[in-house]
Amino acid sequence: MKTSVTIRMGAAHHDVTIKKPDGSKVIFDYRTMSKDEKRVFHREFMNAFRARNS
Repeated sequence: MKTSVTIRMGAAHHDVTIKKPDGSKVIFDYRTMSKDEKRVFHREFMNAFRARNS
């Protein structure tokens, strides 16, 4: 199983769900994030992207 990323952006949703190979999920609601939380989001997103493309 690979890492999958679902990005929902629009009027009703602005979030990202990252499903890791071990079955765990990381969900980011971009509208409610602080600056530090946005840094965590960016790191996790890039890790997921790199894992998916390797």
